[in-house]
Amino acid sequence: MELQIKNLGPIKDCTIDLSKDLILFTGNNNTGKTYLSYIIFGIARRDFFSQAQTDVLKNEILEVFEKGEIEIDLDQALIPRFDDLLQLVNKELTSFLPSLFSSKTSFGESSVALRWENINEYKKWIAEKRFVIGFGFGATHVNVEKLSSSLNVKITLREVVQKTTERGNPPRNFIIDTVQKTLLENLFKYLIAAQFAPAERIGIAVFGKDISLNKAKYFDDIIINTSIDRTKFLTTLSQQFNQYPFPIREAIRSQESSTNLKNQISDFADLGLEIEEKILNGRVELNNEGDLEIILKNETRLSLSLSGSNIKSLSYLTYFLKHGAINGTTLIIDEPEINLHPTNQITLARILAKLVNRGIKIVMSTHSDYMIREFNNLLMLGSSMKITSDLMERHNYHDSEVLLPNKIISYFLSRNVDGFTEIEKIQLENGEIIVRSINEAINKQNVASQDIYNSLTAQNEPNKLGV
Repeated sequence: MELQIKNLGPIKDCTIDLSKDLILFTGNNNTGKTYLSYIIFGIARRDFFSQAQTDVLKNEILEVFEKGEIEIDLDQALIPRFDDLLQLVNKELTSFLPSLFSSKTSFGESSVALRWENINEYKKWIAEKRFVIGFGFGATHVNVEKLSSSLNVKITLREVVQKTTERGNPPRNFIIDTVQKTLLENLFKYLIAAQFAPAERIGIAVFGKDISLNKAKYFDDIIINTSIDRTKFLTTLSQQFNQYPFPIREAIRSQESSTNLKNQISDFADLGLEIEEKILNGRVELNNEGDLEIILKNETRLSLSLSGSNIKSLSYLTYFLKHGAINGTTLIIDEPEINLHPTNQITLARILAKLVNRGIKIVMSTHSDYMIREFNNLLMLGSSMKITSDLMERHNYHDSEVLLPNKIISYFLSRNVDGFTEIEKIQLENGEIIVRSINEAINKQNVASQDIYNSLTAQNEPNKLGV
C-alpha cells in the first residue's frame, strides 16, 4: 500500500510506502515531516464511506433478510468495482484536508491518494485480513465475519423485525446501509486504531484539561442562558475548538477520555511498565478526578504540571500502552526524543523496536542521532546470522529488540533550490540508516572542536617548554 501526496504545502509530489512496520521521517526543520504524520493519522481515523455513497454490496446484503445467512464472494462482488471504490476513498481523503489541518488555506490543487501496486496485491491483503463485527438493531442482530486466507465474507441475521419506522421507511434499509458501510471501511482501512503523540504533547499534558473545561463551560452557559442564539453559539464554539489541527484535537480528546481505559489491561502493558521503570522512575496513573499523575518510587504523587518534562512527554503514551493499545495499532509519534536524555532516547528506541516486533505499526519523525544509531544497532543485529549470543549479552541486547531490515523504511526530507521538499528513500548502507544531514552536522562540529583543541594545544606548547 502506498500513499501519494501532491501539491501540499512544501510537498510537490511524493510517495510513501505504508506497508512497513516502522516508518521513519528524518531531515531538516520545516520540510513537511509533520504534514506526513498528520496525513497518515487522518487516513487511519477518517471514515472513507458515507452510508449512501455506494450500493456495491447492498443487493448481496439484502439477501440475508430472506436466507438468514449468506456468503459474499468478494472476488465477484467487490473486485470488479475496486477502482471506483478506491476513487471514492481518495476523493474523501482529499476533501478532508481543510479539517485535518484546520486551515483556511486553499487545498484546491492538493491531492491525497492511496494506491496498490496492482489488484492482486490488494486481493492478497484482503485474503489475509480477518475481522468479526456484530450489530444490534433492536431485536435484529447481524454478524459479519471475514476469515483469513479467504475472499469470502459470511453475514448472518437472527430475530428479524419487519416493523417500519414512524416515517414509513423499512428499518432494513438502515441496517443494510450500516452493514455495507462498516464492511467497506474494514475492506479498505489499511491502518487501524491510530494513536497520535504530537510534538505538542507536553502542552496537552499540562493544558489539555483547561481546554476541555473551557469547552464544557461554554455548554453550561448555553444551557443556563436561554437568551443565547444557540446556532451562533455552537458555530463560535466549533470555530474555537477547531482552530487546532485534527490530530491535535484527537490527542486532547484521547487524554480527556483516559478514564474510559482505566479498567482495561493491554497486551502491551509490560512495555508501558518498562517505560515507567527505565525512563520515568514512577507509575503513570489516574487520580480520583480522572487526571493523569505520576507516582514516584517513594509513593509521592505529582500532577503532570509539577512533574518533569520527560514525564509530561511520555505520560499519555505510557498510559495508552498499559491500557489501550491493541495488536495492529498504528502509533504515530512526532519526535519521541523530546526532553529525553541520550540514555533514555536509546532505551525508548529499544522499546519502540519491541512494539514493532509485537504487532504495533510505528510512524515517527526524529532528529535524534541517538535513536537512529540505536535502530542501526538493532538492524545490524537482525541482518546477519553470524551475530552471537555472547555479543548481544555483552551489550545487553535481547532477541525481542532485534529489527529485520524488511520491517523498516526511512525517508529523508530536504528543500530544493525552488523551496519545495524533496523526499528521498534512504537506502540501507551495510545494514544502517545513514541520515546525511545529521552526520554532516556532527562531522562539522567535530572538525571545529578538533581545530580549536589543536590551536589551544599549540599555543600552550611553549609554556610547557619553559620558553
